[in-house]
Amino acid sequence: RSHMTDLNTALQDIYASVIRRFHVDLSNKKVEFDLECTDYGTTTTHKLTFTGCTSCLWVEKRNDDSTFDFQACDYYELTSVLVRTTTATSTDHWLRQYPLEYNIAVEICESALLLHAQEVHIDEFHFPIPESDKVIG
Repeated sequence: RSHMTDLNTALQDIYASVIRRFHVDLSNKKVEFDLECTDYGTTTTHKLTFTGCTSCLWVEKRNDDSTFDFQACDYYELTSVLVRTTTATSTDHWLRQYPLEYNIAVEICESALLLHAQEVHIDEFHFPIPESDKVIG
């Protein structure tokens, strides 16, 4: 495997991986994925970890007023990981007191996990999230 020089290259190497384990560790502000990637008949395993997580939001796509059945999948695929600023909005008075801003979007099949994280770790490589993609506030 070649040496990864930047986060986008590193993320491209794990697209379409099968998720073998997915763990949200709230007390340590960490989200972890154990991944398995098969590329041209060769299977490799990878660990994807987001650290310094201060918020997360799980959303599932809706079709015709019914939610996508996440539990019905035979396996879960890491569809994409995007480093981008995303803001959710709410008119709910209670919810509005919390930050609804995220800088990572992890797409898993027909669902997404939005995170606000400080760093991305892929195997032994560590990538701080660029300042332009960090949420201020």
